[in-house]
Amino acid sequence: MGYTRVIKSLLLCCVFTFMTTGCWDRKELNEISLISGIAIDKGENKKYKLSAETVNITELSPKTKGGETPSVVYTQEGDTISELVHKMNTGLSRKLILSHMSVVVISEEVAKSSLMEFLDFMDRYREVRNDFNLVVAKGVRAEEILTVLYPFQKISTLKLKVQLNTLQDEWGGDPDVRLKDFIQALVSKGRSPVAVALTVSGTKHIRNSTDIMKHPIPPSLVTVPGMAVFDKEKLVGYLPLEGVRAYLWSQNKLQHTSLSIPCSKDKYINVLVYNSATNVKARGKNDVPHIQLNIKVETILDGTQCGADLSKHSSYEDYEKKAADFIRAEVLASIKKVQKDFGTDIFGFGDRMHLQDPAYFHKVSDRWQEAFQKANIVVNVDARIRRSGLDTKSFLQQLPPR
Repeated sequence: MGYTRVIKSLLLCCVFTFMTTGCWDRKELNEISLISGIAIDKGENKKYKLSAETVNITELSPKTKGGETPSVVYTQEGDTISELVHKMNTGLSRKLILSHMSVVVISEEVAKSSLMEFLDFMDRYREVRNDFNLVVAKGVRAEEILTVLYPFQKISTLKLKVQLNTLQDEWGGDPDVRLKDFIQALVSKGRSPVAVALTVSGTKHIRNSTDIMKHPIPPSLVTVPGMAVFDKEKLVGYLPLEGVRAYLWSQNKLQHTSLSIPCSKDKYINVLVYNSATNVKARGKNDVPHIQLNIKVETILDGTQCGADLSKHSSYEDYEKKAADFIRAEVLASIKKVQKDFGTDIFGFGDRMHLQDPAYFHKVSDRWQEAFQKANIVVNVDARIRRSGLDTKSFLQQLPPR
C-alpha cells in the first residue's frame, strides 16, 4: 500500500507540474505592436533611415474604431538595420513584433548601393520570417510607400500584399519575390535577382491623410510600374509590366493574363490566357549558349474588333497565329532588352544550363553573365483558342457598311 501511495503522489505531482507551466517569453496583446511592413531609405545623418508601419488594432474593428489613423509610421536613423529595429522605442511605446511583416520596401538609393548588410540581418534575425515580399520604391522614397492610405484596406502594407497577389493571379505583373528567393538568386552563379517595383501617383499633401478615404477617386495611389532588375546585389534598371509578364512566362509561373492583339489597322482581338506551360532547353554549342523556350498557351477569346466569322475554323487558326506571334515577340523582346541593357541573367538560364549541359556550364560559370549577353535565344509558342464566349458570330458582322 505504501508503495502504491508513493506512486500516486508522484503522478499527482507530475500532473500539477504540467498544469502550472507557462510561456516564459509570453507577450500580452496590449504590450506589443505588430509591424506590418518596413521601408529602408538612405539616412540624412546616418547610414540608413528605417520606417516601420505599426497596426492600430482598435481602428480595424467596427466596435472600437474612433476615426483615428489605422496605422502609425515611425521613422528612425541609424548605421545598421539591427540597431534601428531595436531602437524604434525611442518614439513607440510597445515592443515591436516583426514576425507578421508582409512587405519590405527598399529605396532606389539603397538598392543601387548594396543590399548585403540588410539581407544578412533579415536572414539571421530569429523574429523575421523569410516569406515577406521584397519590393523597390521607384522614383519615390521608400517611406512614402507606407504612408499612402486606401479605402478598402486601411493598413498600407496589407493593401500592397493583397494588391500584388491579385495582380499576379489576374495579369501576371508581380514576380512574387520573397527574401528566400532573392538570397537564392544572389548565391547562384546562373541567376540574378529581381523584385517588383512600386511608385506613388497623385496628390502628395494628402497621401497620409484619412481624408483619402472620403474620395471616390483616390487622389493618391501606390501602383506597380514594372520590375526591378539587379546585377547580383545592386539595382541596375527596370522592366515595364509587359517585361514582368515575359519574365513569368520564362519561369513557367504565369497563371492568367489578358492580351490585346492587333488584328488589322487600329483594331484588336482580346484573348484571356487561363493556362500556360513553358519548357526551357539549354545547351552550349561553339562556346555560345543556346536557349530555347517552348510555350504552350490555352486562351479564351474575350472580344474582337475585327468581326471575323468564328463559325469558320480558318478564323480560329488566324487568331491563334496572331496570338502566338504576339507572345513570341513580347518574350523575345524582353529577353533581348535584358541582354543588351543590363547584361545580367535574371531568367535563370544559367541554372538551367547547369542542369542540362553541366560540362559547358562548368567552363563558363565564372563568366556566365558575359556568356548570357551573347546567348542565342529561340522562342516557340503554341497558342490555342479553346472558347469564344457565348457567340460564335459577332454582331459587328451585321452592322451596315459605313
